[in-house]
Amino acid sequence: MEIPPAERARGQRAIIRGACASSVIYVTAYGSVATLFLLSLGASPFHVGAMSTLMGVGVVGQVIGLWVLPRYGKARVCSIGRMASGVPVGLLALLAARGAPGPASVWLTIAALTAMNLVLYVGDTGWWPLIQDNTAGDAVGAFLVRMRTRLRLIEIATPLLVGWYLGARPPSARFVAPFLLCAVSIAASGWSVRGIAERRQGGDPSSLGRLRAALGNVSVRRFLHFLFVRRMVVALSGPFWVVLLNARGLPAGQNVWMGALGALGNVCGLRHWGRLVDDHGSRPAFAVTLVPGALLGLAWLFLPEERLMAWAVAFYLAWGFFEGGYFMGQTHAVMHAVPAESQAEGFALVNYAGSLGSMAGAFLGGIAFDQITRWAEQGGPDGRILYLVGTQAGLLVAWILSTRLPGYKEQTPARRLAAAAWRRATGGTWR
Repeated sequence: MEIPPAERARGQRAIIRGACASSVIYVTAYGSVATLFLLSLGASPFHVGAMSTLMGVGVVGQVIGLWVLPRYGKARVCSIGRMASGVPVGLLALLAARGAPGPASVWLTIAALTAMNLVLYVGDTGWWPLIQDNTAGDAVGAFLVRMRTRLRLIEIATPLLVGWYLGARPPSARFVAPFLLCAVSIAASGWSVRGIAERRQGGDPSSLGRLRAALGNVSVRRFLHFLFVRRMVVALSGPFWVVLLNARGLPAGQNVWMGALGALGNVCGLRHWGRLVDDHGSRPAFAVTLVPGALLGLAWLFLPEERLMAWAVAFYLAWGFFEGGYFMGQTHAVMHAVPAESQAEGFALVNYAGSLGSMAGAFLGGIAFDQITRWAEQGGPDGRILYLVGTQAGLLVAWILSTRLPGYKEQTPARRLAAAAWRRATGGTWR
């Protein structure tokens, strides 16, 4: 049963508010802020890789989410899960205030981030089903443009503020304020999504049975393969951009600003990407973002000794632009890949595949980049740049897998004409 248009519109506005608050969470406790906080405690590239790997364990929380979702509803689980994740953030603030570098503080930080991610994943079992429920019957691309335009504006402003506050070489105690801002945003995000209208959850009452049913869907399996590879490739390279730029002398505050520049590049193309996926589907969006994203890795070969900030600005702007198109295509693809009758389980499998890919990439990348860094510090060849070029080229593999996804909209006139011409010429079908 579809949600009435008026309730659906209210739900979309609530989702956008919750997503905006969540955006602050990810800027202030993930990514470059988490990496820089670890480095301020004396962490090595291995610890950075371990952090990304263990945070991926959080997807196990969706096993709990699948169990409680039919009992308590999608909106309630999402709201409570987000609010409860504020407890580990409080521990992060205490560790920052304590200001005691060393292995114990490093591992406690990693444990707190892992716990935070675990609780967030429990709540987020209901997030994508809520989006699917409240966009059914509407243009998904248009909704995503509205939501992501606001998200990118926050992702521009928040890193600028946090980067200015942290400065060049911040001590660990200076991270208290970003973590407290994260805690406030967690509360706001959980409060925003409470009471959103949702469709009834149906199907097999057992979680395992519902997971098996979702996994039996061919489109779901193909999307899982694609997402696993793409997330693994990004995890092999992305966390170590910050490490290398920090080692080359880019101040911590400017490193945080790179997130704002990525968001600026992202928002520049959102309307274009939204029209593209609404008119043509996800596969064209993957083609024009994953392939250039892989080629962008060649820019590391031209990493300068001077004017490092200018190079980083150009790199992050370009990466953010392509990321905007990629995520628009990814959301469109997953909405069409996951069947409505097993939506919670389908989206849980998507999160499992993405997290496993991130964990594998971060674990292997942490070991490899740490070893390469040690060789360079001992006077050997510096292979860090070649490592980043090679791993980013792996996006080409993800693009190849994306060609197997159901990505074109058959109802467009150009598509119908092309399909008819292909059938006349070959006697076959245009897939």
